[in-house]
Amino acid sequence: MSDDIKTTVKRANLLYVGLSNSAFHRSPDAIPLHDEDAGHFIDQQLHNEVSFDESRNVYSCLITNRLWIGPTVDDDSGEIDVVVESSKLWIRATYLVAFSIDGDEEVSDQSVRLLFERTGLMSVWPYFRSHCAHYASEASIPLHPLPLKKATYRLDEK
Repeated sequence: MSDDIKTTVKRANLLYVGLSNSAFHRSPDAIPLHDEDAGHFIDQQLHNEVSFDESRNVYSCLITNRLWIGPTVDDDSGEIDVVVESSKLWIRATYLVAFSIDGDEEVSDQSVRLLFERTGLMSVWPYFRSHCAHYASEASIPLHPLPLKKATYRLDEK
């Protein structure tokens, strides 16, 4: 990880994570889901470009999370939205995430984007896990808890 992003992460403060919108779909033939449908797929991505409110020194972005089970079209189609929406079950949740960054030094757009792509995605993950568990419970779907995410980079060598 470059020194620029390390410095940005150290200076960053998570201010807010909140649900912006969500959707749930279970097809009628998915009652109940069968063992062959048990494999699930997960996708996380920035939904829009990072915005900056200079008056408050706040960076924000929407992050979309999706889980889908039992797609009926081939994953090689290249159209992930088609694959997700063809699935027997899918859950989508978009969260608004906001950070402030301490100090007066300039922060590169690339470092801010990486902050959201790494730390932002990790920050919303517990909320999405809970969201999926809630929907699964309400729909009487035996969905195993989603896995914990672990950081794949270190901030320091210490």
